[in-house]
Amino acid sequence: QLILGSTATRLAQELAQPLLVVRRRTRGRYARIVVANDFGDAARRALSTAVGLFPAHRITLMHVLEDSARGIAEASRGAVHSAFEKSERFLDQCALPAGAHARIDIVIGHGNVAEAVSRHVEATGTQLVVLGVHPRSALARVFVGSISDELLRRLPCDTLLVRATEGGAYA
Repeated sequence: QLILGSTATRLAQELAQPLLVVRRRTRGRYARIVVANDFGDAARRALSTAVGLFPAHRITLMHVLEDSARGIAEASRGAVHSAFEKSERFLDQCALPAGAHARIDIVIGHGNVAEAVSRHVEATGTQLVVLGVHPRSALARVFVGSISDELLRRLPCDTLLVRATEGGAYA
């Protein structure tokens, strides 16, 4: 697994369609959905997929500020506001259907991405997280790591993996 990464992530990088990883069998519809946002093409595709698959649902678009040694106090002075504005611009640049923007809530987290998203999921009772997957070689995953791999290990809820387009930008 260290060399090849998780099976789900490898499959998601190869498949054209999204891949649903189920933790627990759902007895109803997904009431709370989070889309992880790094402002890249994979996040754009993940958001578009979530909006398309769940047209009547509210969706949370979550960006995480990886806090530096200055900590949360420094981040709160302007970084949160800046990240919120950047998230709004990101939404404006996404080709979403009419009315979709009004169903999307923006949340800004702090700290390690996997930890922050997991905390949010547990605190809000989120049932589905939608992740954009950036195509990477096995060697790159060993040296750079994969946030999607770490999230898959940590998240207590179902996860929908959506592959970025070929040649898509990474932010």
